[in-house]
Amino acid sequence: MINARIPSRCALVLAILLASGLLMSCTTQTSATRRITVVLRYDDYSAKSPLELETQIFDIVHQQGLTLTVGVIPYICEGDVHDPSSQTLLPLDETRGAVLREAIAQGSIEVGLHGYSHQTSSAQSMSEFTGLDYADQVERMTQGKALLEELTGTPVTMFIPPWNAYDLNTLRALDTVGFSILSAGVGGAISPDSSLSFVPATCYPETLRDLIAKVRASDDPAPAIVVLFHCYNFVEQAPYRGILSLDEFADLLAWLKSQDDIQILSVAQAAATHQFDAARYQRDRTDLALSEALPPYWQVQVADNGFLPSNSLRWQIILRLVCLYSALLFIGAILFFATQRFLLGKARTLSRVFAWVTTGATIGILAYMLRDLQINWRGAVATSLTLGACAGLWLAYLVRGRRDYAK
Repeated sequence: MINARIPSRCALVLAILLASGLLMSCTTQTSATRRITVVLRYDDYSAKSPLELETQIFDIVHQQGLTLTVGVIPYICEGDVHDPSSQTLLPLDETRGAVLREAIAQGSIEVGLHGYSHQTSSAQSMSEFTGLDYADQVERMTQGKALLEELTGTPVTMFIPPWNAYDLNTLRALDTVGFSILSAGVGGAISPDSSLSFVPATCYPETLRDLIAKVRASDDPAPAIVVLFHCYNFVEQAPYRGILSLDEFADLLAWLKSQDDIQILSVAQAAATHQFDAARYQRDRTDLALSEALPPYWQVQVADNGFLPSNSLRWQIILRLVCLYSALLFIGAILFFATQRFLLGKARTLSRVFAWVTTGATIGILAYMLRDLQINWRGAVATSLTLGACAGLWLAYLVRGRRDYAK
C-alpha cells in the first residue's frame, strides 16, 4: 500500500528545489546585470594648492580616458581656513586658470564652485555657508561663479560647499544664481521642490575597494559610490597623512576600469545619467537617519562610508531595527524577571520600589534620547533594555501578587 504522505513530501521537496532555483537564478541575474557607478571628486584646487601634484593627477586621469570633478576655490583665504576672523583673499590666477582650461579641453576634468573663500564663518562649526543670510550667499556664489567662468571659459553649474555643509538658504541661492547640481554629503538639508541634482560624496579612497566588495555582495542592481579626495590624501604632498601615491592612484584607476561591472563617471556625468533628484536624496536621508538608530555593525548605510542605493533600503533597515530591539527588550525582560523572582525573594515592598525606580529611569533615558528629536543607537539600546527590564520587573511583581492573593 502506497503511503499517502509520499506524494505530499515529494511535492514539498520539489517546491523547495524550484524556489531555490528561482532564488539562485534571480541572484545570478542581479549579479550579472549589476552596474556599479564610481564617481571621482577632487576638492580644494585654489591659489594655495599644490599645482604640480594636481597637474599630475589630471594627467593620470587623462591617460585613463576618464573625467574628474574638481572643486575649485575662487578666492581662498590667505591664512587658516578654520579661523573665521577677517583675512586677505587670494584669487585664482591666470596660470592656474590655464591648467584648468587645458584639462577641460582634454575632457579630463570638469569644474565645480567649491565655496567662495573656503573660510569658516563660525569657530563652533566648520561651514562657510551655513547660517549666512540668503543675500550674502547669493553674492558669494555670484562672484565666485563669475571668476571661474572667466578663467575657464565654460559655464559653471555645479556647487560643492566647503566641508559639505550648507542650509536651506544655500538651496534657494543656488536656484537663484543658476546652479543645477549640488555635490555635498549624505546628510545635508533638502527642499522637496528643489530642481537640483543631489550627488553627495559617500566615501574616501581608503575605503573604496572594501565598499565595492560590499555592494557586490548586496542585491542592489545599480549602486553608486562617490569618492572624495584631496591633495593631502597623496603621500607626495603629505608623507605622514597620505594614504596613496600617484602611482597607486594610477593603479587604482586602471583596476577600476578593468572591472566589467564598474563604470567611472564625473559628478555631472552621473547627474545626467542617473536620477539624483530631490526625491531620491530625501529618501536616502530618511533611510540614513533610520540606519543610524542601529549600532555601527548593524547599520546599512553610513555617511561618508557608504554608497547610494538605487532602491530604498527602508524595509531592510526596519527589519533590522525590529529584530535587534525586540531581542534587547526580551533580554531585559528575562533578566529582570529572574532578578525580581529569585534575588529579591519575598521582599514585596522592595520589589515594588525597584520596579518604580526602573520605570523612572526608563522614562528619563527616553526623554533624554528624544531631547533633540533625533534617535541615536546608544539611547535606543539603553531604552530597549530598561523598557524590557520594566516589563520583567512588573510582570514578576504582578505574578507574585496573584500567587500571594491565591494563598
